[in-house]
Amino acid sequence: MNNKKKCAAVAAADDHVNDDEFVLKSRRWMSGDISRCCLSMNDIYHHIHPPRTQPTLPLVPSLSGMLKVQCCDFDLVSREDWHADPPTDVEKMSNPVPFVIIHHSFMPPACYSAEDCEKSMKKMQEMHQITNGWNDVGYSFAVGGDGRAYEGRGWFNVGAHAPTYNNKSIGICIIGDWRTELPPPQQLSTVLKLINFGVRKGYIAKDYTLHGHRQVRNGTECPGNALLEEISTWEHFSPEAEMYFPPPPK
Repeated sequence: MNNKKKCAAVAAADDHVNDDEFVLKSRRWMSGDISRCCLSMNDIYHHIHPPRTQPTLPLVPSLSGMLKVQCCDFDLVSREDWHADPPTDVEKMSNPVPFVIIHHSFMPPACYSAEDCEKSMKKMQEMHQITNGWNDVGYSFAVGGDGRAYEGRGWFNVGAHAPTYNNKSIGICIIGDWRTELPPPQQLSTVLKLINFGVRKGYIAKDYTLHGHRQVRNGTECPGNALLEEISTWEHFSPEAEMYFPPPPK
């Protein structure tokens, strides 16, 4: 079954909008795996039952009380599905953003199964929230060796991954240590599909600039020599970047 049919079947939607969107009518959704629809069940719920204390999240435009369910050519694991803890605060940013910043996690190490990658997401969130004292996991998204993308702060929230770029970039962490070896092909392929989806939907500028983390922050090896060499061959990569120098320790 192709992705459009998967999204239509899972969302119980039969109104064709265009090649990668279907309209989800109020209360006509079913629970189940919507990993190829770029929208989480929680997002759908909050569109149908918006919280009284905050406006509906601006994830996708609504049409006459209906919700667009956006379909991907990759698997996107929602925060709910990897059991993310809630953020302590959320700061919105404007789209489309002009930059994409590539990272590696270093620790946790590479993961190759859904179970292990979900555990890696939990470990990163715990380190960022508890150890670092941040609001949430720092990255917009992460991609595992299982070939799936994992929702972090998402398309619309300021990240905590690259000082001076956090409010104008999508930060993507490729889970693993990529100093001396490359991620598997399916992991790199998903990163490119994720970026292309963001461009197609207007979340990332069409003329975006791609950097590795260490190009924009002094004192880090991230995303590793091997991975940096790889992304330097990708379209939109630029060797010229504004470098952030962290203050010396007191």
